[in-house]
Amino acid sequence: MMLNKPNRRILVKVILCLGVFALPLGLLLNSQILPDAPIEGVRVTMFSDEGFRQWNLKGSSAAYGEVGEVSVTDLDLEIFQGEDGKRIDMHILGTRAVYESEDKSVSGEGGVFVDGDFYQIEGESWNYSQNSRVVKVRENVKVVIEYELESFLK
Repeated sequence: MMLNKPNRRILVKVILCLGVFALPLGLLLNSQILPDAPIEGVRVTMFSDEGFRQWNLKGSSAAYGEVGEVSVTDLDLEIFQGEDGKRIDMHILGTRAVYESEDKSVSGEGGVFVDGDFYQIEGESWNYSQNSRVVKVRENVKVVIEYELESFLK
């Protein structure tokens, strides 16, 4: 099909207009930029809907994996208690961990150390869920509870 000169100009203008409008739309739809190399010295703070700190995550490096997954080396995770986000509830140290944004969880197959108000947990193969605020350690678990019980047997 051969177009005459005026029709070719109209077609070129339509294609240019579509390109001008489609480019920003494409950038909006695919605006997530993911680095292909690990990021060094990572520090991320998660806030509640009310604007209070929920946790601080630090690591010596982090790399993007599957969609919504970030691998972190030398994890240092501080979890805050209460609505004001001022007091640390638990502190988790792990050699390697994976953060999954969909279910707001952090897990690892390597070693982990958890320091809470009155307990310490060491082990391997672990998971922390921000939704339930529970740490599960599945292998080589050692728990130390530092809690004084009042005399209840008399």
